[in-house]
Amino acid sequence: MESQLELLIKFSRDLDEKLFLEIRTKLKKKEYFVSAIHSANRMYISLFGDKDLSKYVLILIKKLSGYLKEHKLGIRDYYLTSCEITFACDYTGKVKIPVAKAVVCNGKTCRIVFKDIEKEFLRDNFIERAVMLVEEKVSGERDRIIFESETKTTVEKNPSEEAANQGLLKKEIIKDGNIYLPKGAKKIRKIRENLIKELEEIFEAEEIYVPLATPLNLIENKALVKYIPKEIFSEFLSKPVDTEVFYEAYYLTGKIPKIETEVIGWVFNEIPFAFYKAIENTVGNKQFFYSVNYLKLNLLFLTNEGKYMDSRKELFDFFRKYFDDFGIRYSITSRKLAGMDYFKFRVFLNKKWMTCVELLYSENHYTKPFGIKGKSGHAIINIENLFFLQLVYPSKQFK
Repeated sequence: MESQLELLIKFSRDLDEKLFLEIRTKLKKKEYFVSAIHSANRMYISLFGDKDLSKYVLILIKKLSGYLKEHKLGIRDYYLTSCEITFACDYTGKVKIPVAKAVVCNGKTCRIVFKDIEKEFLRDNFIERAVMLVEEKVSGERDRIIFESETKTTVEKNPSEEAANQGLLKKEIIKDGNIYLPKGAKKIRKIRENLIKELEEIFEAEEIYVPLATPLNLIENKALVKYIPKEIFSEFLSKPVDTEVFYEAYYLTGKIPKIETEVIGWVFNEIPFAFYKAIENTVGNKQFFYSVNYLKLNLLFLTNEGKYMDSRKELFDFFRKYFDDFGIRYSITSRKLAGMDYFKFRVFLNKKWMTCVELLYSENHYTKPFGIKGKSGHAIINIENLFFLQLVYPSKQFK
C-alpha cells in the first residue's frame, strides 16, 4: 500500500519565516516528509509512504504540538486537503463509495482519492475502513457450497400459489408481504410450536422478548461498525420532528407530506443488540435463548470460550438432521461475513433455492463491546419458508 497526502495545519497565529524554517528542518528528518510551504497562519505539508499515513498524521500533530509550546504557538485545527491511497487489487473498473472523490482500479492496483478529510475521521480510522469497504465491494465473494444432499428429489409446485389456492393466504396486499388467513396462521403456528419444543428439549432454550425497533445508540461503539450487516439499514424507524404538522398535512391532503424526520432506530432484531445491552458486563455461560419476530424465529447462544466450538457444532448438526429428515434436495453454503462464519441452509423448491435457516457464528465481536465475557452465535429460522416447504412436500404433511 502507498499513500500520498497533503496536511493543512492552522496555527493560533501567523508564522514568521524563521519559525517556519525551524519546523521544516524538523520535518525533514521524518521518513515520510516530502515538502512544506506556509502562508500566514497555515502550513501545507506533503507526505508520501508505503503504508496508510493517516495514523501517522496524528502522531506528527502530537509531536509538533509539544515542540511548539516553547514558542507559545498552538494548533487551532488540521485536516487533509487531499489524500490518495493505492493498494494491490486485481479488479478493473470504477467503484463508488461515500466521501471518496474517485476509486479507480486497473487490474493491478486500486487508487482511492479523497478531498478535505476532517481530523475526526482520521481519529476513527476512516482511511483503513474505506480501503476495507472497497476490497469488500471488488472481492466478488459469493456463498460457497460446502454440502449438498445426495437426493435430487425436488418439488415443482409454486408454494405461494398453492397456499393462495388453498385459502391459506392473500398475496400482494402488502408489498413484499402476505396476509395469512386463519387456516394458514394455524399451520404456521404449529410449525413454530414444534420447533420451539425441540429447541427447549435439546438446547434448554429460554424465551426472551426483544423490542421490534433497535435504537441507534446501541451501535455507537466503533468496535461494532464493521460487524453490522447492511440489511440493518434497509428498514429505518423514523419520527417526524413536528408530529402535529405531519398529521394536519395528511388530514387535509390525504398524502404523506415531505417533512423533516429523525431516525431513531431500525426495524431489525435478527441480531439482538438490545439483549447484549441488557446483560452487559456479565459472564456468558452455556445458554440458548429464542425470540419470535413475526415469521422468523431467532435463536441466540452464549458460552465461554472453552465450550464455544461444541455449541457451534451442536447447532449446526441440529439443522443438518432437521433437513435430512425431509429427504429433499438441500444445500449448505458458507462465506465469511466481516470475519465471522456465516452459513445458509437452502432447499430447492419451484426451480430455485430458498433459504430456510441462517447461522452466524459471531465469536466475541458482539459480546466484547458490551463487556460480556464469552462468545456468541445465532440462528435466523425463516418460518414462512418452512411453511412453504411443508405445504408442498408430500411426505411432510401438517399434523
